Amino acid sequence: MSNVFWTSIFAIGIVQGAFLFFVLLIRPGTNRRATRALAAILVVFTVMILGGVLGEVLTEPLAQLVVFLNINTELAIGPLVLLWIRSLLNPERSWTRRDAYHFLPLILGLVTFGIAWATIGHKPGQATLGDLQPFVPVYVAIKAGYLFTYLAVAYRTLDQSLKGPREFVVGRQAVGLHWLKGCLLVLGVGAGLIYLANFVDFWVLDLPFEADPFGSLLLAAVIYLVALLMLLRPWVLSLKPRQVEPDRWQEDSDQLTVHLQQERPWLEPDLRLADLAEALGTTENRLSAVINEGLDTTFYGLLNRYRLAEFERLSRDPALRQRPVLDLAFDAGFNSKASFYRIFRETHGITPTAYRKAL
Repeated sequence: MSNVFWTSIFAIGIVQGAFLFFVLLIRPGTNRRATRALAAILVVFTVMILGGVLGEVLTEPLAQLVVFLNINTELAIGPLVLLWIRSLLNPERSWTRRDAYHFLPLILGLVTFGIAWATIGHKPGQATLGDLQPFVPVYVAIKAGYLFTYLAVAYRTLDQSLKGPREFVVGRQAVGLHWLKGCLLVLGVGAGLIYLANFVDFWVLDLPFEADPFGSLLLAAVIYLVALLMLLRPWVLSLKPRQVEPDRWQEDSDQLTVHLQQERPWLEPDLRLADLAEALGTTENRLSAVINEGLDTTFYGLLNRYRLAEFERLSRDPALRQRPVLDLAFDAGFNSKASFYRIFRETHGITPTAYRKAL
C-alpha cells in the first residue's frame, strides 16, 4: 500500500487516541480509577503508533532512540488492562504500591535500551541497532508471554467476579458485564496477530504487507473500538457493585480482623486510617464504614481495644513485672500517658497501677 495510505491511518489513530484521552480526563463519572486506567491504555496505544511514525521521519541517531524506547512501550498494556478490570469490578479499591510493581519490567526495559543506545547505538563506526537483530525474536517472545499472562489473569479475574453473588448497577438499574470478556478476547487476538506478523517478518517470509504498519493498523482499530464502546455503553465507567450477601461488611470485617491479629499494625503509635486502608487495598471511606457499621466502633476505638489487650498481656508476664506501667503502655502502641490512663480507667474502672497490683 502507498505511504499516503499508511500516513493517513497513523494520523487518524493518533488524533483519535489523543481525543479520547482528553475526553476521558474531563468526563464526569463515579469510577475515576477505571477512567484513568482506560485513558492510560489509550495513551500507550497512541504512543506506539506515534513512535512508529517518528522512527521513520526522524534522522539518526534520534530515530534509533525512538525505536529503542518504543520497543518497550507495550510492556505497560498488560498491567494497565489488569488495573482497569480490577477498578471496574471494585470501584472502592485503592491503587497501592504493589500495583506499581507491575510496571518494573517497563522501567527496566526503558533503562536497558536507553543505556544500549547511549553506549553503542548512536556512535559512528560502532555497533548499531542491526547488531541487536539476533535478540529481537527472543525479546518479542518474552513480551508476548508477559502480555498474554496479564490478559489471562485479567480474564480470570473478570470471569470469577461474574460468577460470584455480586450484581453491578448504574443508578438503580442492574447491568451485565459478560461482554467485557469478549473485549479482552479481541485484544488478545489482535496482540497475537501483531506478534505473529513480527515473527513472520523477522524470518523474511514473503508477506503481502509490512509487519509494522499492520500492527499500527490493528492498534488504530482498537482505539476505534474503545470509542465505539464509549458511545454505546458510556455507563461502563460509572458501575457500582451491589452486594447481595446478608451481611455486606462480613467479608471486609473478617479481612480487617485477620490483618490486625497477624500484622499487629496497632503497635505503631502513629498509625493512621489511610495507612491501614492502603495495607488492606481499600479506600479510607470503605474502611471507615467497615469499622463503624461492621465492627460497631471507631478507628481509634478499635486500635485502643487491641492496645489495651496487649498491655494486659504484658502486665501478666512475670518477666516484665519490674518494668514501669508507662513502658508497657508505650510498648503496646499508646503514645500519650494522659490518653492511656483515661482510656484504661474508662474501660476497667481502675487505674493501670491498681490493675497491676491486683494481678
